[in-house]
Amino acid sequence: MKKFVVKVGNIKYPFDTKEEAAAFLQNSKKPQTRTLAIPQMPPIEVGASGPSAAGWHSVADFLACHKMGQLRYVRGLRRPVHQMFNPFATGILVHAGRGTWLAHHCRTDKATRAVVKAAVEKEVRDAKLPMSLQAERSSLFMIDEYINYWSARALPKTVAVEYEIGPAPFAPNDPFYLMRTAKLDDVGRYAESNYQLCIGELKTTSQSVKSVVEEYTLHGQTMMQQHLWRVAKEGAAKHGPVVGTMLDIIVKGSAKKKPSFAREFIPFTERQLEWFAVSMRGYLKAIVATDWATPVPRNVTACAKSYGEGAREFKVPCEFRDLCKHGRVAAGKYVDKNGRLASQWQPTADEPTPPWE
Repeated sequence: MKKFVVKVGNIKYPFDTKEEAAAFLQNSKKPQTRTLAIPQMPPIEVGASGPSAAGWHSVADFLACHKMGQLRYVRGLRRPVHQMFNPFATGILVHAGRGTWLAHHCRTDKATRAVVKAAVEKEVRDAKLPMSLQAERSSLFMIDEYINYWSARALPKTVAVEYEIGPAPFAPNDPFYLMRTAKLDDVGRYAESNYQLCIGELKTTSQSVKSVVEEYTLHGQTMMQQHLWRVAKEGAAKHGPVVGTMLDIIVKGSAKKKPSFAREFIPFTERQLEWFAVSMRGYLKAIVATDWATPVPRNVTACAKSYGEGAREFKVPCEFRDLCKHGRVAAGKYVDKNGRLASQWQPTADEPTPPWE
């Protein structure tokens, strides 16, 4: 049995001799310090925020409804609004905050958090449409919770943030007008992909994680990113192949519930990427052949889009629903790319038919 016991705090340390106990007691009073070897962080490529000019979203409208694509992108019509739709604003701001955090190696110090906050505030100032104070505040809260949650877990090894690839073709020797670009939220190595390189895609949602995974398991946006990574000089040729897409999902909270977070890895098969490239070439040929007066079909299943899920689900009508329903009578609600009312249209060589037809 030990003869001498030294008590430090609530812990007792037994020793055989008085000398050992005295030496331990003397050393325990010295300040305990240690030197941390901080490794040199690899540089991260950081691009500008915002969508790419010829990315998925410019194609998606045509695929949802060819008439919607024609009205929006060919005829340049829009319905004037005074403020950005809150879910859109929140998505943009959270993307900016998350991207900045990843670009700063996922640090959690006050300086990094201040930089993240400043990035969100800059996005609000630079937005083409005003964003609500509610959208800004909820986004900052969501990002703060996101950092708190993921900083306590295995961190990704980020290679690039807001990374643009392309233009690149869907088949060899394609003309430039059939090429597309993609703005990737990030490229990195996640623990959830066994630290193999993958494309990171942030999704803010009011739906469940399962619903988001079901939607993007076979989705044009993620498949386009995967295809372009293979063929664009900024992709595999520079950084090596990716094994799939990491969905970084933020489920928005409510007044009574905080946001929740999940990461789900989505792999892709050779087969799906092959038929996707063939299909996209066909879609793009139809899109680039669409001019002002081209007769195009309307898709009446795309006149309203669902947001949320369950009791929180709601529908948002297509921007052009009134124009499709009422024609010239509703034209005064729309303006063209020059800010001119659609109802003031006069026929020209480039605009031979009424914009509401």
